Amino acid sequence: MKSLINSMNVCLLLILIIPQVAFARFDSDAFSTLFIALIVLVLIFLAIREVLCWYWKINTIVGLLEDIRRKLNAQLSGDAIGPNPSAAEITICPACQAQYIGDLRGKFCESCGTKLE
Repeated sequence: MKSLINSMNVCLLLILIIPQVAFARFDSDAFSTLFIALIVLVLIFLAIREVLCWYWKINTIVGLLEDIRRKLNAQLSGDAIGPNPSAAEITICPACQAQYIGDLRGKFCESCGTKLE
């Protein structure tokens, strides 16, 4: 949300600057005009990029992918809780002996429909 507000501020700033740059009469050479136009184009590009990244949730996707990478690296190196949960985390169905990871007491078994205890 903060980046969206920053993008809106940049867009408003560009709306104020572009007419002045477009209709300004420079006494200096064409290099300064080109330099100012280049700066304005870069600012427009950055504002549009930020809005598109917000709209398509690219920043969120990158954050999730980095989190997945961190968890996978931790799991591969053995730092994370591995595939063997403790006995307190396993719920067993009394009827069919199906095992479920996590505390699922009060819910029902997916295999036989028995209430889990």
